[in-house]
This record gives sequence, C-alpha cells and structure tokens, in this order.
Amino acid sequence: MKIFKKQSNLIYSQIPLMLAGVVLVTANSYLLSLQKRDLSILAPFILGVVFIILSIVWEPIQTFLAKHPYAKRAWRLAWLFFFVWLITLGIFFWKIQQNVWATKHVPDVENIMILGCGAMNGKPTPTLQQRLDRAAAIAIQQPHTHIILTGGYTTDPSYSEAQVMAAYLKENYHIPDDRMILENESTSTFTNFKNSAIVMEKHHITKEMSLAVVTSEFHVPRSKAIGEKQGYTNLYMVSASTPLLTRYNLWFREYFATIHAKLLKEF
Repeated sequence: MKIFKKQSNLIYSQIPLMLAGVVLVTANSYLLSLQKRDLSILAPFILGVVFIILSIVWEPIQTFLAKHPYAKRAWRLAWLFFFVWLITLGIFFWKIQQNVWATKHVPDVENIMILGCGAMNGKPTPTLQQRLDRAAAIAIQQPHTHIILTGGYTTDPSYSEAQVMAAYLKENYHIPDDRMILENESTSTFTNFKNSAIVMEKHHITKEMSLAVVTSEFHVPRSKAIGEKQGYTNLYMVSASTPLLTRYNLWFREYFATIHAKLLKEF
C-alpha cells in the first residue's frame, strides 16, 4: 500500500511539479540573462523555484500534514486558492487569444494612434516594433491619416518612446514628419490617452473622430476600456502580435495590470 501511495504521489504530484518548475525556471532564466527583470519574469521564475522545492520535499510535507490536521486543511485551502487563481488566469489568456486575429481588416479611419511599449538604446523593443509595423501597414494604405505616437521618457532619458517610434517609421517606412504627432510625456496606458487628447486638440483632432488604436493583442481590452472611459467615442482597436519569446510573460503581467487599473478606476 505504501509503495502504491508513493508511486501515486510521484505521478500526480511530484513529477508534474518538478516538470512545471523546470519549464518556468528555464524559460525565465533566459529572459533574466537578457537583463529583463520585472514582475512578468520574476514571478514565474520564483513560482518555478517553489515548485521544484515542493517536488523535492513532498514526502516530508505529507508526513508532517498527516500528523497535523489543521495544517493539512490550510495546505488544501492554499492549493484550492491557487487552482482557482490558475483558472482565472487561463480564462484571461483565452480572452487575449481572441484578439490575435481579431483585426485582419482595418476600415478607413481619420487618425491612427500607436501606444508605446518601451525603447532600448534609442530603438523600439521587439514588442513595440510589432506595433509599429502593424500601424505602418495601415498608414501606407490610408495616407490621409495622422499618426499619433504616444510614449514618454522611460528607460532612456535621451529619447522619448514617441521620438523612437517616429525615427523608426521614418527610417523604415518613409513616413513624413508632418504626418506624425508626438506625445512625449506619458508613462502608462491611462496617460497615453489623457495626454494624447491635449496634443490632438492642438491639431484640431477630437475624441469623436474615428481612431485606429494600435497595440499588442494582450493590451487591447484594457486600452479600449481606458480610452472609452476618457471619452474617445469612435475607437477601432488593432492588435499586433507579441514576439513569442516574451509573449506569455507579457500576458501574465497584463493580468495584474488589468486588476491594478480596475482598482484605480481607470476604466
């Protein structure tokens, strides 16, 4: 009986925990080696380490719990909360996936807005580059539009994200300066929309005009909700894909960013 129970623990608990831990630690160790350190990478890495440790000390833990019924109840309750949270995360990921192919065709709009997503050494991050490439394709097809580039000074004090975006579009797609409107102060999605409205007004662009907002697929729902809360009445959301290397880490971070924005009543 003890042998059977031990084999059952290995199959249903220890081995899955070890495998999940190794996958999480390996994937996120690589990202950490690239100097990428934020919640979206550190949290899964730490979770992976915890899984590996639990898989190693699983038997002693079970022995302890067998002698302490209250601790056993707390242990089961903790796992229940974890699995409920995991289900909500899975639902969130599933909803994001719906945005990946949601906007293959973009109707004629009056203006385009690109939301910032980081710059390094005067160049857009791979995620931001995907947004720029997606927006450029629309801008080329609709040459009458203005392009609002929104993003302030974040990691590099020499260049705002908006300036980096403008340089990229000009160099790679020959978008002229007079089509691009730069908003150089924002540091969040909320301020992207808030500060852009001020800049747009100077160019006689109102919140009621049709506006294609280009952002990553994971960012579409929160961006749309924030924009509409601020009075943008004719938004058309356009999703750009996220590079596979950081895709699910950014989806993970967006889960918490959405909760944070909701608590702050940004939408």
